[in-house]
Amino acid sequence: YSSDSRYPGEYSVRVEYIGNYAGGKTLYYSIYIGAVTPEITAVTDNSVTLKWENGHPDLVYTLYFVDDSGNMTEITDTESCSFEVTGLEPEAEYRFFVRAYLDAANGVRYRGEDGEIVICLTESDDGGIRLFSIISFLRSFIERFKYMLQLFFGK
Repeated sequence: YSSDSRYPGEYSVRVEYIGNYAGGKTLYYSIYIGAVTPEITAVTDNSVTLKWENGHPDLVYTLYFVDDSGNMTEITDTESCSFEVTGLEPEAEYRFFVRAYLDAANGVRYRGEDGEIVICLTESDDGGIRLFSIISFLRSFIERFKYMLQLFFGK
């Protein structure tokens, strides 16, 4: 048993016994930080509010924008389980990704597993009434379809 076994990783514990029978058994186990998938709780013409499940009180969450090519740009680090992204454009599509990290006392930053990217469309700035043209709708659909193909088949 290692004192580092409170951090993510793979570990083992060996138990040996002597009595009427002698022997031993090794138990293997893993500690990991689970995936975080945000959900959209509010959308306006210039903001999106995201929330996610809290896996552990010591986790730090990093929120990212994801562009059409899959490149991620960090928005912020937060210890909260929700965040409002402001300064967005009306009637624009945005992709967001959240990753959990554990900044451990041993000085190592452990990265959580990958969750899913969420996609949202901000509202129009004409009082909240969504007025989408068929071209805008089709463009958004094609972009999402291309993104899904990239996820399934790679580049």
